[in-house]
Amino acid sequence: MKFQVLKTAEVKTIGSLTANTKKILFATHGHGQLVEFFGKKLEWIKHPDLFIICPEGLNRFYLKGFNGRVGSTWMTSEFREDDIVDNHLYLNSLLNQCKSVAPHAELHLLGFSQGAQTISRWAFFEKLNYKTICLWGGRQAHDVDWTTYAKKSQTIPFQLRMGDDDEYYGEDKITDWLNQWRSNETAFRFKLYQGKHRLEKVELKTYAKDVLKLNYVNTPIS
Repeated sequence: MKFQVLKTAEVKTIGSLTANTKKILFATHGHGQLVEFFGKKLEWIKHPDLFIICPEGLNRFYLKGFNGRVGSTWMTSEFREDDIVDNHLYLNSLLNQCKSVAPHAELHLLGFSQGAQTISRWAFFEKLNYKTICLWGGRQAHDVDWTTYAKKSQTIPFQLRMGDDDEYYGEDKITDWLNQWRSNETAFRFKLYQGKHRLEKVELKTYAKDVLKLNYVNTPIS
């Protein structure tokens, strides 16, 4: 028996959402993270033209044992399909609220680690109209159609970013990953930056300037 219920979610926002907002960035965190801390890193690219929204995964758990630090996750292997449906309903609702305020704002997507799978799956199955999509420190969802990916990528290449000292992705694993994109004739732009499995400050600044096309001349990043 399946029974849907309402659930309260934590969402961190950075910047102001108004009718004049030019860009909206949806950023999904990795396994075991909370938006309270994940969102602080994105404050490094705060800009008056940009509204950042960081939704937290709906499933929380203790990172070790039965007390102490808490993290969240987007899904597990148990009732995976139900979590996917719930995630999409949740993200769609947030997006609809944003668009009701700023209907002409560009939509940009960034998924970190496990969040890369979450946001790529959401973008694919919900057929989102986005300006850019970046998979950072994580692979794309496996249950997508590469033919559709390849077609979409001809107008909007995927942005792929990985740290050269990522503890989860060694050189061989990264090579296999990129070869998968090439063999499926899917356009992408890959950046191997100096850093570990996290959103590095310097690389986030580069992402904001080169991908989001934000000008920080008069609003420098701290």
